[in-house]
Amino acid sequence: MTALVAATALAGCSGSDDSGDKAPADATSGKPTGSETARNPDVEKPCEATIQADSVSGEWKDASVRVSDDHAVYSATSGDTRLSVYSAYGDSTASVNMYVKKGQYSTPPGNDQGLDVNDKGRSATVDAELANVEGGDSVHVSATFTCGKGGKG
Repeated sequence: MTALVAATALAGCSGSDDSGDKAPADATSGKPTGSETARNPDVEKPCEATIQADSVSGEWKDASVRVSDDHAVYSATSGDTRLSVYSAYGDSTASVNMYVKKGQYSTPPGNDQGLDVNDKGRSATVDAELANVEGGDSVHVSATFTCGKGGKG
């Protein structure tokens, strides 16, 4: 019985495999293959921001922008509240979300009225009503982010 098991195991390892067991042409060079997408890393940098939002008291801090290849996200916090402003990209329009301790407010999908958002991370201006996503009263937000040159600098 042992000889039969050993013979069966060895039969699967004939040493000849014509299935094209070849290494990719660039495997030895260590360079990315053509299937990998070349993408610059996201860059985050500080901004100066002036923000007023109904029902949010306190100082807004940590204003910044994160810039990627095709869009930018501006953000700032005030206590438990975070404001995020998104530039348009792809089929999406510019938008604003404000996250509060027990809820979220947002511009209506596809409506970028009152938003001027640079996708290179230079600046964003908001003067818009944000709807409570769970229903209820909306919140008016006025914000200006100034972040200087976009890109990697």
